[in-house]
Amino acid sequence: MDDFNSVSFMTANNEANTPPLITPHQMKLLRAVTAMAWADGQLEPGEEELLVESLAALFTHLPQESLKVQLRQFIQQNIPLEETVPKIEALEDKKLLVQLSYLVARSSRRTENEPWINKEESEAYQKVLRYTHLPPQVINQLEIEAEKVADTLDRDHGEGMKKLVRGILAFFEEE
Repeated sequence: MDDFNSVSFMTANNEANTPPLITPHQMKLLRAVTAMAWADGQLEPGEEELLVESLAALFTHLPQESLKVQLRQFIQQNIPLEETVPKIEALEDKKLLVQLSYLVARSSRRTENEPWINKEESEAYQKVLRYTHLPPQVINQLEIEAEKVADTLDRDHGEGMKKLVRGILAFFEEE
């Protein structure tokens, strides 16, 4: 893979596109969140489409079709947390990553009989916490804030990825 911050996306014709339309800073955070979403080893086609559409909505000032192609290719990359999370260095970005990762883990429930956070995403979330090196009291407060966001979202079966995307949108809007 190319340098982490300057990935060259390929078109259907395998020709290199222009550099990513989102900034390296935004890409770092989105890579880490995407890695968290892949932690349970699955990203359903419907989840992918919902992420692409919702993430594109964050960047309405960019050419949408090109952006959607790049986001689709970007989301399909299953990059390990160990490669993405340590690249998040700024304190505020680490806090945002913890909250978004909490929402990702919290959205893993697929049936009413499953726990809100599955084993794989719970383990991945613990890795995120270790890599951020945030104090436990800060993590606790961030989780409380993320839970408030989660509580305002629809908890019906099949709504997990919608919950995640709404949470991402809410946190990006606060920046």
